[in-house]
Amino acid sequence: MHYFIGDIQGCYSAFTRLLEKLDFSPSRDRLTLIGDLIARGEDSLGVMQYVLDNQHAIDTILGNHDLHLLAVARGYKMLNPKDNTQALLCSARFSEIDEYLRHQPLVRDYKELGILAVHAGIWHSWTPKKAVKRSAEIEELLQDTESAAWLLKNMYGDGPGKWKKDLEGIERYRAIINICTRMRLLTKSGKLDLKYKGKLDATAREKGLHPWFETELNLKGRRLAFGHWAALEGNSQGFDDVIPLDHGCCWGGELTAFAPETGEFISVNADA
Repeated sequence: MHYFIGDIQGCYSAFTRLLEKLDFSPSRDRLTLIGDLIARGEDSLGVMQYVLDNQHAIDTILGNHDLHLLAVARGYKMLNPKDNTQALLCSARFSEIDEYLRHQPLVRDYKELGILAVHAGIWHSWTPKKAVKRSAEIEELLQDTESAAWLLKNMYGDGPGKWKKDLEGIERYRAIINICTRMRLLTKSGKLDLKYKGKLDATAREKGLHPWFETELNLKGRRLAFGHWAALEGNSQGFDDVIPLDHGCCWGGELTAFAPETGEFISVNADA
């Protein structure tokens, strides 16, 4: 069985309990972890050690917190005081973790399962093929030591506000990263709004904001599994082609897996 799991955020206890509930076996089953493996939970190191030890059965997608960890490790950013990743950064296995994360994509396409997976979202004009190609541009940079350092130092910033295929250099790469790992809402004019993080309610609508997936997508028959937006509380807002999987475990909610072969959602509470 193949399971897609939303933002673990270092919640190792919930992660292990979910795997037990799934009766997950690395020799039989497969996981796709949809970004933000680490950060706010009690044991980010435990999560990453499990991933490293079972990577033959695990696909990882990079989230914004995973990329931020790589930048912090290189001294380009300070550790967020809300993050609980100091033990991970000081671990004897951090070089393995760093190497592993730098070789993971922003987008994975599972055509046989009818699933496209990304941490935050994709631009509405991107087909699955284009989304994977945009991801590959970032993968190529991250896998080269010097290029990775340049990218991680310069990826921060909210612009450009829209994707354009003729974007070049860091603006192009930043746009891809922001779309795939940070996007939640768009403005009336179709620009990224990376400030508002609340619920998708009347307040957001009054600000002229709408979810990125409300703009017609070009998924070629796929459903899009994503995380990043805990405030959605798993609500796809009536859109059948998107599957929100961040159910706010690190905020006291649930950690959730989706099995596309059966259509089943399986969850555990943050607290045992």
